[in-house]
Amino acid sequence: MDKEKKGLHLKRATKLKIIFAGLLTTVAAMFATIYFTDDQSYNLSWIINVTVEDGATDPAYSSGGFDIKKAGKFKFKAQWGDWENLDPETQAGFITALTIKDSAGEVIFETTGESLKAESRIFDLEEGGYTLEYRFLANQEDLDAYLLEHFGEKSEEPADCFKDGTWEREYSLVADESHPKAVVVGALFGLIFGGFLAALLMVLGTRDDKNVPKYDERQIAEQGKAYKYGFFTALMMLALVACSGLLQIEIPMEQSMLCTFVVVVMVAVMATPLIMKDAYFSLRENKRFLIIVVGILGLVNLAIGVGAIASGRIMADGKVSFMGGANLAAAALLIYIEIAIIIKSIIDKKED
Repeated sequence: MDKEKKGLHLKRATKLKIIFAGLLTTVAAMFATIYFTDDQSYNLSWIINVTVEDGATDPAYSSGGFDIKKAGKFKFKAQWGDWENLDPETQAGFITALTIKDSAGEVIFETTGESLKAESRIFDLEEGGYTLEYRFLANQEDLDAYLLEHFGEKSEEPADCFKDGTWEREYSLVADESHPKAVVVGALFGLIFGGFLAALLMVLGTRDDKNVPKYDERQIAEQGKAYKYGFFTALMMLALVACSGLLQIEIPMEQSMLCTFVVVVMVAVMATPLIMKDAYFSLRENKRFLIIVVGILGLVNLAIGVGAIASGRIMADGKVSFMGGANLAAAALLIYIEIAIIIKSIIDKKED
């Protein structure tokens, strides 16, 4: 008997060593990837005093430029004016039109607004020089001419901000390099790290007792039913996604985030009957330990998700981004599971 226990402890220790080695290797690889990823960022900002008199501005425009040292994928972030406060009394008496061109004179990005905070889609930019121009428009005729030239249509309603005066405007433009490959690699490392972490928690939260089966026959039967519910849920959700595409209904989520959402709902549907039928935890698992772990992981993911909301990473091009929303989705799932476990515990106590 002592030899059997010693063998089980040795097997457990070997598992822990392998898992710890995997965790350390994954962390080292992640840091190496981050370190060797050359991140380019260009920040331009200046303050301009613009005077409007009889529909004309002085200066009429302001221009600048920047050089991309290495070709890559970039996203522009432009901001000027008090975009959070749209009080007509504090607005400037002109509209600013921003145009960014490459070295060949081709327009890359353009936008207009009295006050503005905008983020572009991702562009493939080649190495070389890029110019930007802020043109100040102080009458409806100039505004419509600009809109027709650059966007092919006039404004639906006339602007009501034009007036004489002098305003000090701070303009900022950021060109940040985007790393889709690095994001994919980071996500893969995250999944691998999560897998090793889950394995570690399972080893720590499971008793080594060969005399106790992992799951009894009743639990296995309930698991089969739950997996079936999850499968049909995922099938229906994917069918709805396909229908939305055919009907040209845009879902405000990135594709990767939409897939994550489907998985989260599927797991939630599976977990509910498993918890309520006492088939979620195996007979060897330390239930209290795993409940605490699920709660902690839920709160950690929630904190990361709230940070994504605060920093604005939750949205990208008008859609919920994977990088900003995945942690919130994971938090919602883990907290839901925790609540379901608590409800089941309360029901069991009342029945006892």
